[in-house]
Amino acid sequence: MKSRTSRDLRSLFDRATAINGTGNIVIDLVQALQKLTLIEDLHLLTLLFWSEIIPTRNLFRTQSAWCTVCYEEWRLAKQVIYKPLLWTINSVKVCPLHKIYLCLQCPHCQQELPLLSWRSRPGYCSKCGGWLGMNLPVKSSSELTDCSTLSKEELHSQTWIVEVIGELISSTPSFNSPPAKEEIAKSLSLVINAVTNELSLPV
Repeated sequence: MKSRTSRDLRSLFDRATAINGTGNIVIDLVQALQKLTLIEDLHLLTLLFWSEIIPTRNLFRTQSAWCTVCYEEWRLAKQVIYKPLLWTINSVKVCPLHKIYLCLQCPHCQQELPLLSWRSRPGYCSKCGGWLGMNLPVKSSSELTDCSTLSKEELHSQTWIVEVIGELISSTPSFNSPPAKEEIAKSLSLVINAVTNELSLPV
């Protein structure tokens, strides 16, 4: 029985990318957790709501990413340490609050970390157990905005990407049902036509 449980957990770890996604694995997991916890809106912790609209190819990271400053601020404020859904999305490279690159390697053992493992614990390395937040005094958000590792172009592009994805995720509870594909296609066509007409106007 123990070996079977270990195999089942190993299979779950190997498919951890799908846990935040839109497929059958996350549907089964959400339904099981909702029965166990009696909480009915756990699907909002995933992108399951947008399953008919968002393409899943290369949507999620295969390894963990995190903001060292977020972790440290949460620790100092004695808040819950967790992994935001935003950090798992492959297109998101920068923390929207602190405008610094998400970290992809443990600062202690320099290892990339799986999304889920036997020793997973939010805020800590699953390889060596080291704390993943900043060990130095935390600077204010305004001091970190002009991070030297980001060019203005990168910062502008990433800020827009993160804000759009963040708005999509945060707006999910306000929808009774996902927008229809046809409506999204119409809206995109209107935007494209408007931009095209604007660019074609004589100067």
